[in-house]
Amino acid sequence: FCQGGSVVLNAGAGYTSYVWNTLPNTQTKNVTTSGTYTVTLSGGTGCPGIASIVVTVNPLPTVTAGNASGCAGTPIVLTGTPAGGTFSKANPYTGPSTTYTHSYTDNNGCSNTSASATITVNALPVVTADNVSGCAGSSIALTGTPAGGTFNQANPYTGPSTTYTHSYTDNNGCSNTSA
Repeated sequence: FCQGGSVVLNAGAGYTSYVWNTLPNTQTKNVTTSGTYTVTLSGGTGCPGIASIVVTVNPLPTVTAGNASGCAGTPIVLTGTPAGGTFSKANPYTGPSTTYTHSYTDNNGCSNTSASATITVNALPVVTADNVSGCAGSSIALTGTPAGGTFNQANPYTGPSTTYTHSYTDNNGCSNTSA
């Protein structure tokens, strides 16, 4: 059985004396730990004797859930060990910041659940492109915020009137593009 559980050992009826590992006068014994349990039987209508049984208590699996983060609007993959368990949230996850757990059942049928892990959903950066103008044949500097992004047109721009966008990726790896 699994850690935290128990089993009842029963020596059988028909005896007047049951001694389990020096605990007298009980036909049954509730066991919660691993070990060899021996009962000495005597008296009554049964044949006297000694019987032993080995009890194994299987440990619970060690289960963990990893903190996860991602960008709003993008599925976030949840992680947990051992592989093959179940998560308390959909995986991949697409909601707001929250917590989740990972549960796992091993080959012995023993189950355990991880401590809570955090899902951090980072907001997309606010990205703008500014209207710009200039004279035909001259270079026009494109501008957008935050600084450090990229434009979908060459910068400076030297072509005919057109539109452009500005894209930016923040320190969380979240990207957004302006109108």
